[in-house]
Amino acid sequence: MKTTIIWCVVVVANVCWVPLLAGVIPEVKLDDTKAGVQVTFDVSPFKTPIDWGKRTGGAGDALYSGGRGTHFDGQYHRYGPTFKGLVAVVGMSTNEDWVMSMKIEIVTNAPGSKTIFETSAASGGDMVKLITTAVANEFTLQGRSGGATYGTIATFTMTSAVEHTLTMHFKVANSKLDFYMDDTLIASDFEGRANGGAGSPFYDINFYQVDHSSSNIGVYTYDDVLIGPLAPPVTTTTT
Repeated sequence: MKTTIIWCVVVVANVCWVPLLAGVIPEVKLDDTKAGVQVTFDVSPFKTPIDWGKRTGGAGDALYSGGRGTHFDGQYHRYGPTFKGLVAVVGMSTNEDWVMSMKIEIVTNAPGSKTIFETSAASGGDMVKLITTAVANEFTLQGRSGGATYGTIATFTMTSAVEHTLTMHFKVANSKLDFYMDDTLIASDFEGRANGGAGSPFYDINFYQVDHSSSNIGVYTYDDVLIGPLAPPVTTTTT
């Protein structure tokens, strides 16, 4: 976890367990026995996942430098979760929490409609996406609103020339989502788009697309695209 916790909530067998608390930002903890995606842009071919995940499509080649991918108009990459070292794409389990995160920096931005990322579930199609708006540096998070159509969940701004971290957390406890920009909770307990109209949304994410637009509305860099289980509670041995 990004927030350091120094007190114990529960002690079992001399191990101090600290659960996920309000103000603690969820993080991915890739597991050898569970599905995930890991794209770091550090190793050639840079757009290819490492160990977890499969690139399932895309267009164009970004410029890669400093361990990051710089995307221009019309370029995008699609990824799906896999088990470590395997190639078959699977949906993330909804029997436990999972986290999706990525780093992004605005190089140039102009008002318009550009998809920063979009996601789909294996059981029910479109889930959540992030797009730009008509206002420079403003972004809209879209999910379920009015059944099958995308609707606005939250609108927020990001600063140019600053690397931000975007995080989405699926919570098995209530089958809802939280979304963060850096350490700020942007939206809590929202639902993904219900692809079947008024039916329940699905969260077994199996599709993650980074960027896509044919409009001349900006250049962005991406780094550390991750999907995986929620990092476990902080533990420390007591004496």
